[in-house]
Amino acid sequence: MVVPISHTRDTVGPMGRTVADVALLDSVITGTPMATAQPLQGKRFGVPTSFWGGLDRDVENVMKAARQKLEGAGAVFVESDIAGLFRTERKSLLPGRVARAD
Repeated sequence: MVVPISHTRDTVGPMGRTVADVALLDSVITGTPMATAQPLQGKRFGVPTSFWGGLDRDVENVMKAARQKLEGAGAVFVESDIAGLFRTERKSLLPGRVARAD
């Protein structure tokens, strides 16, 4: 049995090799029709700039390539930052957890 600790933390859920695999699994689990792909044209995604600093070079290259691919499909990325995000995160952690420093 898995008990989620918070709606803001990762929890166990369906995993698959592709989005289509997970969509199919979700359809089976929920008994609803499989979700269909929606166009990304004009969809806006907030990108906390502090998450992009200090990445491993290989990770950074993969992330940049993915971002360019999404932008090519019409997605719009909005640079933003949340002041004090990591400080707030540390205050909300369960005892014994470790968080990234600002």
